[in-house]
Amino acid sequence: GHVARCIPLIEQFIKNNNTVFIAVNSEQRQILSQYFPLANYITHEGYPFKFGKHGNFSLDLAKQFRSLKMRLSQERKQVENMVLEFQIDIVISDHRYGFLSSKAYSILLCHQLNLPVKWYEGWVQNIHHKFLKAFDEIWVPDTQDSLLSGDLSINLKYDNHIQTKHERTHR
Repeated sequence: GHVARCIPLIEQFIKNNNTVFIAVNSEQRQILSQYFPLANYITHEGYPFKFGKHGNFSLDLAKQFRSLKMRLSQERKQVENMVLEFQIDIVISDHRYGFLSSKAYSILLCHQLNLPVKWYEGWVQNIHHKFLKAFDEIWVPDTQDSLLSGDLSINLKYDNHIQTKHERTHR
């Protein structure tokens, strides 16, 4: 799903003569190289998160919190290095909270402005919103006529609006 929804974006950036760097793991590269064999690929590992058998997202998150936090920190450093090395001016993250830069305009592509958590798991939602706010912009590929992810893409807590870093500094 994540790889497929990036294909039209990458096509548009290439069509507009942008230099595109694609950070991927080996499986993602295998798929994307069929569409973009001449693209600039940067090897980038995924997150160590795994869903448990019982569908308890908050418990799964709590159990893996330490390793996820370490990976998030590593990812932020790696992205800062990529931005400097390749002179990148815009970073687009497909729902990866650590894939942003303080030196480049950072956009988060995601369907989930809300997580599917229960009322007593509000701490998870608060962490999620903190991560969202770190980006300059958030792109939700849903429309009013086509809510692909249903209530997950409607941000009830912020009346359908999360104030991003860009909005806080450019008011």
